[in-house]
Amino acid sequence: LVEKNNFPKKDIILDQAGTIFNPISSIKFYKNPLSICVLRDPRDIYSEIKNITNKFPAYDLKVFVNWYKQIINKINIEEKKDKRVLFTNFEDFVINKDQTINKIFDMLGKDTPDLKKIGFDFSKSKKNILIYKNLLKNYEIDYIENNLKNYLYNF
Repeated sequence: LVEKNNFPKKDIILDQAGTIFNPISSIKFYKNPLSICVLRDPRDIYSEIKNITNKFPAYDLKVFVNWYKQIINKINIEEKKDKRVLFTNFEDFVINKDQTINKIFDMLGKDTPDLKKIGFDFSKSKKNILIYKNLLKNYEIDYIENNLKNYLYNF
């Protein structure tokens, strides 16, 4: 099909075209929008930003936990329930990659491609899960687990 201006009609995927806080209303100006929101285990988030920089919110464990709760609580619950929104976890791309990829392509209304032909190396992503076990101290892990237990990825 050809739209106005003789440009071929194509599906377009944009990275960070909307916001996780309002996954539907933030993409309302797109035609037939869908939103895929990826969450990540807060233990790995903290360990990664703590070891990259010692700035906000990673300069203090309690500050990070409060910041994380505030961020998660800003997500519009009604929009999260919308059928045009898919919330998934980064960890599922590694642990349950076939199921996760199928969910995404099902939502997009597309046939799931042969993952072997794509050439994406899932083993690189695997290196980014459970990194907290090597980077955080036990008291940091315990504090996050006790205060953010509802947001942890269950392995």
